[in-house]
Amino acid sequence: MILARDRQREILQALADAYPDHTKSFLNQTKQRTDFANLSYLEEHGLLHAGITRTLDGGYVFSGARITAKGLDFLEDDGGLSAILGTVVVKLHSDTIRELLEARISHSDLPNDKKSWLRDQVQNLSSETLSTITRELVNRGIESIPDLYKWIRGIVPPVS
Repeated sequence: MILARDRQREILQALADAYPDHTKSFLNQTKQRTDFANLSYLEEHGLLHAGITRTLDGGYVFSGARITAKGLDFLEDDGGLSAILGTVVVKLHSDTIRELLEARISHSDLPNDKKSWLRDQVQNLSSETLSTITRELVNRGIESIPDLYKWIRGIVPPVS
């Protein structure tokens, strides 16, 4: 196979060293087809702009490649800005948490007087207490999943 991880890393590192300029300096003239294949592959993943144009006679014109921000972040041990910008923050409004707790109370087998008392308690929780309860509920929910790997595989569609 002409795709080679080691060569791809060498190409990305050479482009990172030349950033923000385009460069041809890394191109191996004896393995040009291999380099073009790896450049094309890395471009398809958004890690660089390959600068390759196919000519009508089946040849190639190479104007120099340039690494993208995604490519630079890929080289970073910490994932670069992509890791920071790609962070998912989930915010639940306190009213939403209260509604979820009240719905659980309503569907419980408790007597009505205890349900009413619990609803009153939930409505009067401080923000700090509600935050603590929410964190504990999330932890208990995660702990109650018997096989986290199988569960996630069941709800997350495969990446194609």
